[in-house]
Amino acid sequence: MKQKTAIKTPPRKEKLSAQVSRKIEHDIVKSGWQPGTILGTEAELITRYGVSRAVLREAISQVERKGIAKMRRGHGGGLVVADSARTATIHALGTYLELVNADLRDMLEARFLLDLLSAPLACRNISEEAAQELRDKIDRLSSNPASLEEAARLNLDIRRLVAAVSGNPLVSLFSDAIDYSCSELVVFQFGELYIFKEFRAETAAVKSRLGSAIIDADEFHALKYTRQNIDAQMAYFKNHLDKTRAQLHSSEAAGAQGTQLKLGHSIALRISDDIRTKGLQAGARLGSEPELMAKYDVSRAAFREAVRLLEAHAIVQARRGSGGGLTVGAADPSNVIDTVILYMDVMNIQPATLIEVREALEVGAIRMAVQKMTADDEARIVAALEASADFSTPEESFYKAVMLHQAISNASHNATLALLLQATLFCLAKTYDIAKLNVAWLQKLYDSHCEMVDALVARNEGLAVREMLRYLEMVKGWWLEQHE
Repeated sequence: MKQKTAIKTPPRKEKLSAQVSRKIEHDIVKSGWQPGTILGTEAELITRYGVSRAVLREAISQVERKGIAKMRRGHGGGLVVADSARTATIHALGTYLELVNADLRDMLEARFLLDLLSAPLACRNISEEAAQELRDKIDRLSSNPASLEEAARLNLDIRRLVAAVSGNPLVSLFSDAIDYSCSELVVFQFGELYIFKEFRAETAAVKSRLGSAIIDADEFHALKYTRQNIDAQMAYFKNHLDKTRAQLHSSEAAGAQGTQLKLGHSIALRISDDIRTKGLQAGARLGSEPELMAKYDVSRAAFREAVRLLEAHAIVQARRGSGGGLTVGAADPSNVIDTVILYMDVMNIQPATLIEVREALEVGAIRMAVQKMTADDEARIVAALEASADFSTPEESFYKAVMLHQAISNASHNATLALLLQATLFCLAKTYDIAKLNVAWLQKLYDSHCEMVDALVARNEGLAVREMLRYLEMVKGWWLEQHE
């Protein structure tokens, strides 16, 4: 690829409220992220952080949007840690995927990439206690459970257990986040298990063979049966997920959920689905608050809760004044990624864990990009490559290289995969000593990226995957040298 000089932009100064929100997050992590912990009253926090009430309230609003803490009013109130680190992170990832209308097939594709990683890892890492738990669940699933609900729950429990015993907490986290918003759990909430019913017997048989392979540390057959399970589910879901998606976002479904989802959450899903089905672009006006309250037949409180959820991810923007109202925004996962990074910090997840997940996701992404890439995708990838060719500022060059990988994941046209990979990349970036980058090393990265992009543009899937694997091996070697 022809090298061009990147146009450098000056770094933006972070707003004071953003600085304070990060200090609050740091204090939550430092305190062990215990749900229910009161960090302080508004007056105490104003004094602690040395800011005005307006700045503090904006900072708290940012923390609340990430689902990390919430302000509790009244006697004994204050800023309270909302959920455990894991629960908050799973909720943040899953809610974002729901609100951006991530395709359910894409969710399953991404989850299956994680399943293919977790199965062989489970063979190596499963304990005797976990092996017995797996045997018990498989025996119960194979003995024709009395109800379809129990069979579906056992099927889910087995997959979660395999992910948990893989020894890679990020695999388990991401799998649970996908399950949070994917069709199997959504349909389960409605009590409509037709998706599982159709292949119940086959699933039980495959899960039994998969569990036995993992217990016997037989990686070959563990992968074989994982793929069989994937193929069986994808073949069925291919023809049924659109129906499930329609049920999820219909007004009848939103009402039927009752206590399963808060009304604000349900309305947020309906608004986001309207944006998708009508093909509305950023800047399009959705309507005023009274108009939209009437359209969705909800109270002002429920509507504003829906808007708060959507605004947290820039899916919509509220404009004040004459001619204002709600407009379509450009979805931004920054808040979600920040929450994942905080989770990595509080759980002290090691870089080797991130590297394992990155390889699985990167290889899956570049395969899909070869198959689905459009001319616009190709142009963005080439532009990202050319932008990374300026080595005058190592840190900037490094992050532009990260943006290239993000462009490739976007070309996969799988929003779930792109989100998980982007979160993994930014978590990994925090572990690199960028100060040790030099022009010679940046040139090696650039040359490797050129080979990768050439293969991608040529639609040569095998070569593109090999070039990606060579690149990842080179970067892993550099990281290991840093940490010797």
